[in-house]
Amino acid sequence: MEVVSAEGNLLVGWERSTGLQAPPAPAEGLLGAKGGGYLLAIGPPSRRLYPRATAAARSLSALALPVIAAMPFLLVPAPYGPLGVAALGALACWLPTRLLAGLARRHLARRFDRAAPSAPQASAATSAAPETAATASPAGARQPSGLPAARRPVRLAGTVADQATVPSLFTRQPVVLATSEYAGVIETRGFDFDVRLADGTLVRVPARDAVLLGRGPRVQGRPQCGPLALTFTGDGPRLRSALLAASGGWACRLLDLTARELTLGPGDAVELCGELDYEPDDSRSSGSRGPALRAVLRPADGLPAIVRKPKPAGPPWWAK
Repeated sequence: MEVVSAEGNLLVGWERSTGLQAPPAPAEGLLGAKGGGYLLAIGPPSRRLYPRATAAARSLSALALPVIAAMPFLLVPAPYGPLGVAALGALACWLPTRLLAGLARRHLARRFDRAAPSAPQASAATSAAPETAATASPAGARQPSGLPAARRPVRLAGTVADQATVPSLFTRQPVVLATSEYAGVIETRGFDFDVRLADGTLVRVPARDAVLLGRGPRVQGRPQCGPLALTFTGDGPRLRSALLAASGGWACRLLDLTARELTLGPGDAVELCGELDYEPDDSRSSGSRGPALRAVLRPADGLPAIVRKPKPAGPPWWAK
């Protein structure tokens, strides 16, 4: 089957770049799988965890640029030349936000490691148990078997359940959640999804309350969404399609080397950290014992719910 590139066919290009027009996630309501998903976050997790520090870092970088640009004129002769000015300017833009991003990753990783692991019991052993205060809600609705009866921070492991998907932006993989990075700009897209635990219990993960922890591998070849450009708005730099723009030549191809994407799709192993809540599940009924409930992962202790793909087992890189 012949594959037509996005640059060679305008219609294919527009279809593959639909993820760039993903609407922002609304503040309330279910986020379903449609189009290229919803735009969940712009920037790294540090922007959500430390909004004031992130704004201060951006202001510091903006103030530092004119000072660095004026240094060759203030120092006679200039000790480092134009290349040194460019390097200092890039460092001033990159260093503050990278430091915050590193702190946020460390904070979330430590929170994940400190959470108490939860090992659900087998559903068969609990489904036949009589209804008690530990397994019934005040309204008489029954909770999913094998899960804690009260809301508390937990750590769970499972696999992403089979469900509807959307294509990821750079690699067109079927995903429920994906973080795309290009030239330092990070955008996360996805929708609400279900994770199946070892005992078969489903846990719903609301995408707007979650953060996908980690950094994706480099994209092989050019991004499948077609040529990209950066645009600057009040929210910071954003990705946009450059399908109708003149070719950027070697500069765009160099930027394509910075493309990374972390994807999460059906069948992927996943670890969750957050607070378990329960809400009515309209898709099934528990008969005379009241409405059925489903488990939902919520933010805990002021931090978003954490979603992490475990590292694949194997020898270390130096042993390969």
